[in-house]
Amino acid sequence: MGLLKSLRNSKLSVKMMLATFGLLLGLLAVVNVVSTNSLRRLTILAGQNRVAQEAGVIQSRFSQAEQDVLAATKLLASRPGLVEAVVNQDATAARMVTLVGAAPLDLDVIAVTGPDGGYVTTVAEEERTLYAAQQASLISLALLGVEATEAIVNADETALWLGAAVPLRDTSGVIVGALMATRRVDDAMLAELDFYRQDIHLALVTGEHILAQDFPSPELLRETFAALLDKDVVERALAGQTLVAENLLNSLDGTPYAVAHAPLVIRGEAVATLGLLYDLGPLSIPQRQLMNTMTTLFSVLAVVVLSAVAVFVRLSIADPLGKLASVAQQMATGDYAQRAEVRTGDEMGQLGQAFNEMAGELQQTLAGLEQRVADRTRAIETSTAVSRRLSTILDREQLVAEVVKQVRDAFDYYHAHIYLIDEATQDLVMTAGTGEAGRIMLASGHRIASGSGLTGRAAATNSVVLAPDVSQEEGWLPNPLLPETRSEIAVPIAVGERVLGVLDVQHNIIDGLGATDVDMLQTIANQVAIALQNASLFIQVQQRAEHEALVNLIAQRIQSAPTIEDTLQIAAQELGRALRSRRASVELKPAARSPLVTEMPVALQQEGDER
Repeated sequence: MGLLKSLRNSKLSVKMMLATFGLLLGLLAVVNVVSTNSLRRLTILAGQNRVAQEAGVIQSRFSQAEQDVLAATKLLASRPGLVEAVVNQDATAARMVTLVGAAPLDLDVIAVTGPDGGYVTTVAEEERTLYAAQQASLISLALLGVEATEAIVNADETALWLGAAVPLRDTSGVIVGALMATRRVDDAMLAELDFYRQDIHLALVTGEHILAQDFPSPELLRETFAALLDKDVVERALAGQTLVAENLLNSLDGTPYAVAHAPLVIRGEAVATLGLLYDLGPLSIPQRQLMNTMTTLFSVLAVVVLSAVAVFVRLSIADPLGKLASVAQQMATGDYAQRAEVRTGDEMGQLGQAFNEMAGELQQTLAGLEQRVADRTRAIETSTAVSRRLSTILDREQLVAEVVKQVRDAFDYYHAHIYLIDEATQDLVMTAGTGEAGRIMLASGHRIASGSGLTGRAAATNSVVLAPDVSQEEGWLPNPLLPETRSEIAVPIAVGERVLGVLDVQHNIIDGLGATDVDMLQTIANQVAIALQNASLFIQVQQRAEHEALVNLIAQRIQSAPTIEDTLQIAAQELGRALRSRRASVELKPAARSPLVTEMPVALQQEGDER
């Protein structure tokens, strides 16, 4: 009561300063809460985006690891004396060569076979056995002359190996055996793949098992065990999706983690799920620094304002801060287009400018994330629509025409067309194209020689060719009908190693085509390859069914004939119709010449009797 009485009797300037001070403290708390929430959301979004990017990076490193195993296997296969030991069936010599050569290569299981697939020798660490069928598959490919790689999972799905097999050839080039080698994906390999980083942790998951992990402590693994083995998320990741958890996972020590699941794809097949934990602790440091800066700024501002008169406080401080608080609250509700009105260049103006800059950066970040999500969603929808449409089309020309139309319309590309390989000449023949240029090229029978230009290179190498700027691309062939082409992608349409054609997309913007387009067009090209194969099988089955139906019909009519003459007459007529000949006859020749038997036609279909 005494304090309230003293305040009531104090000077007006003191009351204004105290009121202003209280207002500033309250506003500071509001801005602090809004800024903290906004920055926290930004941190979460940045962490989710980062962990999704890291998933792609780790996947690429797994692909490189697969190639490293193949390279190590090839290096081991080139060891002097190995081929001679296989030719001589000398298991001791073969084992000695492989043991010496494999020592620095970090391989777990090594098998050397003869030309018949029988084992000459094997080298394996204790109790590390592989699924026999998968070994046989790799070795069979190597004996056919193919350098093959494969992911190998044991029978109880508790271990994963990266395997490779190469043929062993003698000096004349004849395959005399095969060498298979594997490397197990274990905790050490995962740590090696993420370069022993402390801010990201990996776990390899399949079914209900964690095959390998590089978590810094067992406690953290136990805390995240349920999230990593979420059955629904693991199954969706194995189906090809990269999933980032909406909510952060907080460990017992308070560290926030962004969690993601991504498919581990080896040779186009998801063999396991890759779980990722990304430590968001470092991302929160700028947040704390910004909050400290804002607190300091408001403290200085409070000291300045407290020295001013009440009117100055109300007009210069209270009103601007009220407006700033209103903008901050609107942003907190999701309206990121709001900006603070800046009229002066003093501290309040600087605060408003800093706030506007922060809001602009936040809006741009969210817009970029939304655009990437929209682009990815559109790519998935287009791929799904193409897949659904292709499943109903069995005519080859209609099929490829539908594909280029949907690809062109969905992504507003400059041009899209499809070439199919002419089996006789191996040339690429244009089969479908968009726009007037596509119509003209199709009418003129446009074709490209194998290996010529980007399209021919994609067909010859069975690999995607991306030219972000065609003017800088060696071997690019300009087309006068498409003068505005600035970037181009050529994607092979292939079933395994057999190339059926090429999907070629062009854009009129430099760098208008990139990795996202490659992934989407590769998916569509794979679907087109399957659809073309299905259409070819459908035509073969249809022709076979028509042939069998015609044979059955002729057989039924012959069986129903009452006399031999009728039988012969029916046979001649039906065969003539089936073969579309203008004349058909059946002649009987006696075994020995007799004056009473003459050689003559006994059944005849009249000329011109075509049906």
